Amino acid sequence: MPRHRTHSHQPLYPDIMLRRVPFPLPPAFLQQLGYDRAVADCGPLHADVADHNLTRGDDCQPRRFVALWWDPAAKQLGWSDGLHSGVGQLDRQVWSAWLHAGGLLGRVGAWLVEHKVCLEDDHSAPLPPERGSGYWLIVDAAQNCAWAVVRGLARQVVRRQQLEPTEAELAALDELANDPALTRFYL
Repeated sequence: MPRHRTHSHQPLYPDIMLRRVPFPLPPAFLQQLGYDRAVADCGPLHADVADHNLTRGDDCQPRRFVALWWDPAAKQLGWSDGLHSGVGQLDRQVWSAWLHAGGLLGRVGAWLVEHKVCLEDDHSAPLPPERGSGYWLIVDAAQNCAWAVVRGLARQVVRRQQLEPTEAELAALDELANDPALTRFYL
């Protein structure tokens, strides 16, 4: 039986988990939101980040992958870069202008509705089924582009600062894909 190849040109995650946002971000989107300032205001980190291999001063620097979501309880934009996080420090007017550009709902907002992507997270309970899965928007500061990513995967991406799966994750996916007990689901 041929083995499933995870190293193909096919996407490594299904669209339900990670979907590239087809609309451009404004230039230097994270800077416009105030992310650089928010990270600088957080101050240095302590012993709880020992596994991130930081050098002195790196913990106050902006990171490449940053997650954004709307916190409905606070009515503010939330963010995380894997080391720092917060709610309310970013400019929600810049966020709203991008989200609703082109009309009341806007092209981006309409795309989110069409694909059942809900960028809300109140950290307390799963979203009701009619609202869809909870997603975070992952912004790649180096490429100034974004993906809608399910919360659990988004947390992994910002913590490791890597969008692609690790070798261990690929091996686990490959093992799962080649499990004889699961072949009936593929046939």
